[in-house]
Amino acid sequence: MGNKPNQSSPTKKLLMEWRPGQVLTSAGMRCRGISNRLANYLKAAGTLASIGEGAYRKATETPPWTAGVEAIERELHVPVHVGGKTALALRGVTQYAVLGQHPSVWLFGQGKTKLPKWFLNYSWDAKVRLVQTELFQERGLGISEFKTVEGFQILASRRERAVMEAIHLIGKDHRFEEIAELFDGLATLDPELLQMLLESCRSFKVRRVFLYLSRESGHDWFSRLDESKIDCGKGKREVVKGGALDNRYNITIPRKAEVPDV
Repeated sequence: MGNKPNQSSPTKKLLMEWRPGQVLTSAGMRCRGISNRLANYLKAAGTLASIGEGAYRKATETPPWTAGVEAIERELHVPVHVGGKTALALRGVTQYAVLGQHPSVWLFGQGKTKLPKWFLNYSWDAKVRLVQTELFQERGLGISEFKTVEGFQILASRRERAVMEAIHLIGKDHRFEEIAELFDGLATLDPELLQMLLESCRSFKVRRVFLYLSRESGHDWFSRLDESKIDCGKGKREVVKGGALDNRYNITIPRKAEVPDV
């Protein structure tokens, strides 16, 4: 018994406040008065389980991916947020809801941001994909806190930013047509935020494709955008290989199916 750590009030407080499915890092444990030695004791006793070096879960629980994101954002201050199609799904654009077995979850990180090894190696209930990009000059623009259905607080793009992040991945991970379908659920976007995002966006492709799809959608907010302040660059951009050229925005788009003569 001489090697047994002193389980004082911090331990009881930790276990009482541990939310269902929560992930805590070593840094988070120390902030709660739990030393590495005590954490190892709790693990050996079967109270906690390691999900990799530097992170813990309750032994009887399986944490969702949102718990891991909360931990790396809040405790390790990794500059990532949930974006693209995943953020759209969380915020109610349901065509691409995060359902089914191991769906893809899109995290966006600043520059050369890296994820902790324990986060990368753990078997989450989703396939986490990290996009390293400086897509916007104003890094935090269009990102806000979001409370998930499990009760975790994470950072997620608002719909205005999320759809531009999805457009960024056209030709890499997404098809033009699937992103175009998203616009059906975007009738209530904020034109002021859209304007700021478009002016802050570093990608001519994203600007052009967004404006094209916005025009095609016919949503009211499109008429409130000031295109004279949005630099779309010069020259043509092949967004869809072998596609038809849209003369207004100088991008290639999917060719419409030819209707045979009757």
